[in-house]
Amino acid sequence: MENLHEMQCMWFELECARAYHRMCKYGEALKKCHEIDRVCYVLCVVIDGCVHHISVASKFLSGE
Repeated sequence: MENLHEMQCMWFELECARAYHRMCKYGEALKKCHEIDRVCYVLCVVIDGCVHHISVASKFLSGE
């Protein structure tokens, strides 16, 4: 699974977080959400240089 994270396969990370949530493994789901947020933040800062990464991450997580 680490290779998928390094390749930024965020769709897989997001599905893992949703699956952990459905299984009531909230700690693991939260850990995946933090990983997704960290990648969204890095992408936003590096690519766009924006400071409002929270809105990008929330849109990504909500599936918009």
